[in-house]
Amino acid sequence: MRRSIIFGGLVYSLMAAMSVNATPVSYGDLTGGGAFSGTTSSNSAWAQENPASGDEINFWTFSANVGDTISIVVNSLPNLDGFYDLNAAFSLYSGVVDSSTFYLSNFSNTSSFATADFITGTPVWGTAGNNASLTDIVLAKAGTYTLAIGGENGFSFDDDYDYELNFSQVAVPAPASLGLLVAGLAGIGLRRRQNKS
Repeated sequence: MRRSIIFGGLVYSLMAAMSVNATPVSYGDLTGGGAFSGTTSSNSAWAQENPASGDEINFWTFSANVGDTISIVVNSLPNLDGFYDLNAAFSLYSGVVDSSTFYLSNFSNTSSFATADFITGTPVWGTAGNNASLTDIVLAKAGTYTLAIGGENGFSFDDDYDYELNFSQVAVPAPASLGLLVAGLAGIGLRRRQNKS
């Protein structure tokens, strides 16, 4: 009886912790595009298994429609001594990464994990000061996407590594907007024809 009460209490505590932590892990919202700044605590590629704190790996989110085109450029920024220490790399996923994700599956920078479906990414091994970019990525479905930047490979100097993220998003007009545009153009053409006669 006593063991079952203790076991039940442990299960309840774990479930409560998971529900409290089941919030999106997001460093910021990129929707619409722009220039953003970030900081990771590791300097070269990935291999961090459970980066739920968001320090080792920054998870950015954005919303998109089918057919939206995005471009991503991550530039290493110099440290106080003027050295470029970050080996920038990123991976793009369809879906939201939340903290409960890390109870279900270890992070992977090259494949899907938990509820995050891997789309594409940059090479993970390079040299300090490496910049990373992918352009003209056409998104196949509507919804929320997650961009993971940075990583931990066991050789980090436990410092902060700054980067600049340039994110471009070209939206496809929604079908209703496209219909209004066509109707408007047809109306202009009809008006011109009436004015000529």
